[in-house]
Amino acid sequence: MAIPIDIHYFKSKDNADALLKLQQYIITNQIQDQELDDEEILRDMLLASVNIDPITPELLAQFKEAIRHYSIYYWNKVDLYDVNPAILLVACFEYVLCPEADHEEHDKLYRLDERKEVQEFQNLNLNE
Repeated sequence: MAIPIDIHYFKSKDNADALLKLQQYIITNQIQDQELDDEEILRDMLLASVNIDPITPELLAQFKEAIRHYSIYYWNKVDLYDVNPAILLVACFEYVLCPEADHEEHDKLYRLDERKEVQEFQNLNLNE
């Protein structure tokens, strides 16, 4: 049975990396609301964030509904820890473990200017 890719999927601690990748895709590709009706773009977004196969029409519809839970404007601007608290947990660990790091570096980390956020989250998951 396929995993449902709904908004709860992206709010799950185990899927925080998918949320990070989804926002990065939306920002990097300057996705607009009307582009969510393009099946090819939707499929690319799903593969970029979740990397699941096979992609069924039902899965694509769930994914589209999950994205439309918020506006594309929101996806572009939201601090992801507001959607998934696990990202805040990583930010807290980063702050506690590296208090000497400057705020500019933290901003880069949590604003998707680097891929480090996915690596940090995966490292945290491996150590549980």
